Amino acid sequence: MKTYSRQAGISNIGWLCVIVLVVFIAQLVIKLSPIYMEDYAVKSSLQQLAQTEGFTEMSRSQMRKVLSKKMSVNHINLKDKGVSFKRSDNKVLIFSDYEERISWFGNVDLVISFKHLLDSSRPQECC
Repeated sequence: MKTYSRQAGISNIGWLCVIVLVVFIAQLVIKLSPIYMEDYAVKSSLQQLAQTEGFTEMSRSQMRKVLSKKMSVNHINLKDKGVSFKRSDNKVLIFSDYEERISWFGNVDLVISFKHLLDSSRPQECC
């Protein structure tokens, strides 16, 4: 009769560790992907605003209205995204600084912060 001196496969404890790791990663992806997709929509709205004709001559209220319309297409509230407008010299700066907090499990939360800057003098470098 032959006896094997080395392991022939993964043990039950090894499989348990693999399954726990896969579930952990899957849960993170499921919880975080909507937040990052929403942030992508915020960035694309800022880039679209920069491509709007006459963007630098708009007043703050006009910029806020145009940006709000672009964000509302994706069901994003402009007030929740901490957007502020600033004019300096001959350029416009738009800041977006906000945090998203989601419950992960129990009393453990995940906090993700996002910061974007749109400079009208360099719109291609947005976000």
